[in-house]
Amino acid sequence: MPQLGPAFLHEPITGLSLPDWRKALDWQLKGLRLWAPRRLREYGFTEKESIVEFENSTKIDTLGTVEKSLLGEQRLVREKTSADDLPIALILHDSLIFETMIDLPAAARASLADAVAMRLDEVAPIPPEDTAFAIGGVKKTNPGRIQVDIAIAKKSSINEAAKSLAGKRVKTVGAAADATGKAKYSFKTFSEPADRKLRQWAIAAAAMWASFILLGAAFDHRTSQRLAVLENYETDLINEARRLRTDADKFAALALVAPPLRSVRDAQDAISQATTDLPDGSIISEISFATDILQVSGLTPTVSASDAATPPLRRDPSEYAGYDKFQFTRPLSPVTKESD
Repeated sequence: MPQLGPAFLHEPITGLSLPDWRKALDWQLKGLRLWAPRRLREYGFTEKESIVEFENSTKIDTLGTVEKSLLGEQRLVREKTSADDLPIALILHDSLIFETMIDLPAAARASLADAVAMRLDEVAPIPPEDTAFAIGGVKKTNPGRIQVDIAIAKKSSINEAAKSLAGKRVKTVGAAADATGKAKYSFKTFSEPADRKLRQWAIAAAAMWASFILLGAAFDHRTSQRLAVLENYETDLINEARRLRTDADKFAALALVAPPLRSVRDAQDAISQATTDLPDGSIISEISFATDILQVSGLTPTVSASDAATPPLRRDPSEYAGYDKFQFTRPLSPVTKESD
């Protein structure tokens, strides 16, 4: 069944030990980094550890310093001198490891290290008694199967790398570091002193509370912005309602003084009655209505001496030869309002 939502939501958190609380903190920070803007994600970078690459006892190179922000964003600053008290992440040179993949049943995910160990003699190019392995990425392949990336190294190489920095705070021995300094494989992790663990516990707890505070502040800020937008929208709606109310009042006032409307049929009947008695050859140029008057104007032939129109036409000379201008008005029957 496909997983819904960001991948970090599906990472299990078990137990209440310090390592598991670190996982819980990382889980929270991953979620925060999904929505946080870039400036917030990269706020408060501080030095966390030094990255040192080991190839042999005579070739040990410092790759740079890993810095982390308050939200856990990580970057590798190269060509930077690290503080002496920083922990060291030892990275084995690529020539000291052998990378491969193992195909396993999906059920093996519950005890992945044991499942890989049982298959190690099939893929390891070195004797089993001197073999160490580390697990990298895990992904689904065919239904019911998973593919596990592993790195294999000699135990003697790991021990030699740790001894090369004897007296220093070596934190982990890993391999295949990416551009941010994060190792894909971790072969060995060295425990911290008890007092340092206690300090880390306090720091982790404080960071977790800080993440909740940041999250609350971000939601509060977003809510304030949304409220401000809604208030502006509400103000616009109120102003628009007032404008519509003013327009409605104007229309109501106009309705009291405006003449009652007539239907198209009433207008056609009135025009037909008014123009029936016009002399033949008359040309109507304008028809208009007033409150209760119909007015018709146009041209009529001058030769029509006997005017049979009712009421009589008022004639005036026109610029057209053989035609006079005429105009007459006729009262209209009043229109009564229908009751609602």
